[in-house]
Amino acid sequence: MRNFQGLAAILFMLGACSTTIGGDSDDEIVNPGTADAGAPLDQEADATPVDEEPEILTLTQGTGTPVANANVNCRYGEQGPHADTRHFRVFPATSIGGSRITEAILPIEVADSPDGSQPATLKLHRLTGDILNGEFVPISEAPFDVPNQTLGEVRVPLNVAVADDESIVVEVTMTDGEQLRNLRFGHNLEAQTAPTYYASESCGQLLPIDLASLDNPFIPGQTFAPNSWLVSLTIERTP
Repeated sequence: MRNFQGLAAILFMLGACSTTIGGDSDDEIVNPGTADAGAPLDQEADATPVDEEPEILTLTQGTGTPVANANVNCRYGEQGPHADTRHFRVFPATSIGGSRITEAILPIEVADSPDGSQPATLKLHRLTGDILNGEFVPISEAPFDVPNQTLGEVRVPLNVAVADDESIVVEVTMTDGEQLRNLRFGHNLEAQTAPTYYASESCGQLLPIDLASLDNPFIPGQTFAPNSWLVSLTIERTP
């Protein structure tokens, strides 16, 4: 009988200890592996791509600023109003490829019209071969007005995408001034950074010709070198 009572006392004590540990204890036992399940230990970085701001550049052909009496137009007389004239520049793929053209900046030597302004057209072409043979195709055309001014500039807004391997021909065209209007886009006599090209149906030059090869009709035996047409393009390029 004594042995049974002793065994019962041991069982009772074990039961009391079990109740204290697993039942009414004020200290909560937490599995470290499930701590604060609402806030993961390692948060993943946001993988959403961020659009980069495009780089804005200005590409310029020609150096310096326009000067008086350096412009090459087909004219009615040496200093007379202009006839139809086309000016060209080529921007190679190495500088302009893979960009978007947003603006052309055209310096003006002089613009004089009884109407207060006069029309001109900016054209962009894709160069497909030799510009001297007229091997280019049109991709954009933007008519614009040139207000009367002296040694100023005109800005023409554009929105033209250029492929990585494309070279672009920039052309400015003036219709005949009808012996009333005088428009001379900015030229100077500084060294060319690249050839300036010119054409005019009225003066018998149907295809573009480098000004360095064009005879000056007012000075026998001399070409128009180093006359240089000034033009800039604003472009955007995503890094």
